Amino acid sequence: MIVRDRPDLVAKWNDEEGARRWYRLCPLRREADGDPAEPSEADLGMIVNDPERLAERRLRLSSPSWMMRFVTERITRMANAEDKVSGRF
Repeated sequence: MIVRDRPDLVAKWNDEEGARRWYRLCPLRREADGDPAEPSEADLGMIVNDPERLAERRLRLSSPSWMMRFVTERITRMANAEDKVSGRF
C-alpha cells in the first residue's frame, strides 16, 4: 500500500465538508448496524465554528500517521472482540 498525504485536497473542502468527513471517521453516535450516524447541525457547528479545532481536524485528515491510527484501531477492536480480550493489539 502506498500512502500519501494530500493537504491540498483537504484545503479545497469547505468547512462543513471537512467536519462531515471527520465525523465519518470519529462519529459521536452510531446507527444500530454500527455505521456512523449522520452528524446533526449542532455537531457540525462544534467543529465549523471553532477555527482552531477545524484546522486541527483538516491536518489530521491529511496525515498518513492518523490514517494508520484509524486503520489499526479498527483491526484491534475486531481482533479483541474475536478473542474476547481488551487492550492493545
